Amino acid sequence: VDGYHGAKLGRYDEVLNNYIYTLNDNVLSMLNVKYLIVEEQGRDVVPNQRLGAAWLVESPKQMGSAKEVFEAIGHEELGKYAIVGPSAPKLKPKYSTAGSIRLVEYAPNYLKYEYNSAEEALAVFSEIYTREGWSASLDGAPARPLRADYILRGLTKSKSKCRPCPTLTKLPATPVPELPLSPLTLKARRSPNPPPRNRPKSP
Repeated sequence: VDGYHGAKLGRYDEVLNNYIYTLNDNVLSMLNVKYLIVEEQGRDVVPNQRLGAAWLVESPKQMGSAKEVFEAIGHEELGKYAIVGPSAPKLKPKYSTAGSIRLVEYAPNYLKYEYNSAEEALAVFSEIYTREGWSASLDGAPARPLRADYILRGLTKSKSKCRPCPTLTKLPATPVPELPLSPLTLKARRSPNPPPRNRPKSP
């Protein structure tokens, strides 16, 4: 969830400093964090309720600005709602959550999901949204993900009663691999203002 890289995603860095370092359960759940190792508790492993690799939501909640979206992910029920900004595509007010979606194949540059729903569904994926670098498809047809919950990917899917289920596949648009954002553990401190990290000086 944390890690270090010289190039930082602005939105993710905001989430890191304001929600992850403070152990916000809502945000940890949407990032699919399974366990917390908290230093001040003697490195105890603390279970965390997670939403999984992907989940279906009952409706979108459209906010008037990116700031409002950012604030909403800290307290809204993200298992029920997809929080979207003013630039989101037109979405229906209600979607079915009676179906299912699950991750069936996984690699750093390839993810494949199966879903089954008798009605149109809106899914959120515990993967970082980027405009470039990845492509998505539904049953082989190109699909366009939307930004949901400030930093994640969302996608609407038509109804299907087929088994095996239709699949959603995400492929990198370039040969540059992207690191997955579905870790099982998080090492964090309960501090709203974590100490700065020592970065190596440029030669």
